[in-house]
Amino acid sequence: MKNIKIISALSIVSIATTLTLHSCKKETLPVPVKNEVAVTGVTSSNEFNNDCKSDGVKLIFSSSKRYEEIVFDFTAGAREKFRSSVTNMSHTTFAEDIKQNSITLNNSLITDDYFADLLNKDRVIQIGKHLYKVNMQEESVFVIEANLPNAYADVVAENTENKAVHVFSTHDNVLQLVNEDAPTGAKAVCGGIGGGEYKSNIITFTSPSNGQNMGVQSMVKMFVGGVYNRLTAQAGASPNNGVIDMNIYITGTEAWLKRRYCGSGTIQTQVPGSLKAGTLDQSWEFYNGVANLNGYYLFIYTIAKQYNSVGAVISTQTTSTCGRNINSPY
Repeated sequence: MKNIKIISALSIVSIATTLTLHSCKKETLPVPVKNEVAVTGVTSSNEFNNDCKSDGVKLIFSSSKRYEEIVFDFTAGAREKFRSSVTNMSHTTFAEDIKQNSITLNNSLITDDYFADLLNKDRVIQIGKHLYKVNMQEESVFVIEANLPNAYADVVAENTENKAVHVFSTHDNVLQLVNEDAPTGAKAVCGGIGGGEYKSNIITFTSPSNGQNMGVQSMVKMFVGGVYNRLTAQAGASPNNGVIDMNIYITGTEAWLKRRYCGSGTIQTQVPGSLKAGTLDQSWEFYNGVANLNGYYLFIYTIAKQYNSVGAVISTQTTSTCGRNINSPY
């Protein structure tokens, strides 16, 4: 059994080296050199300003700053463009691997589909000078300098006998700790929270055409992954045949969250009311970033309407309220 030591925000080992990244391009996979892959035959454009690429094994970002700017870009169409670019790169993503091998996201505990696109099949990503391997079962992130001998093999194996492999909690702001720009003093004790899914009851509709039952459920979901964190409000139908309109509502005083580390400008709110509606499964993103949250208050419900073949509403139901209140002022 591996001897795993979690490094906290108050006890951190310096992890520094130099690694230069060149381009955000799809690259072929020729003869390996040490732990990396020689780059030849560049075939794609530099749509991300030369700051991300695939080496045939994993996704590589030139720095933590560019990782955050690219991955958490909220402008219209930016995320879809990035995901499409990653899909066309030469390495196998974790999302692709689970499809090929009939693994489920839940079995890996990597329950966020976007994060599954960022990791490779070994659940590794390179950000700046370091390799990061995410193990959600152990709630740990294993980190090593990318240019050290056997770096990739040791981080994949979670080989903590190699003293160059450092271990953080998924609840930590891992990139800040690795880059040694985490705050000290009072702010450092502003801890991170765990993830979880908080679900409503299931409301059931019956199809007038074939008698099939369709269930609709609301869910608040916080995914915490060390280098990636996301808070969403969701509504889904099973099966979804496009005849149920789902409208997600925030209830309570407001939606509220506070990011680590808890200085000024870390609080975000959203007024109550309708968030998102449509006949497809709905997801509203309240937060997405490299920093974990210190707390949040988010409660939702869904009003679902069933339509007949001519577009008339034949049934309306409301789910129970679901959500979580942790370290909030409410």
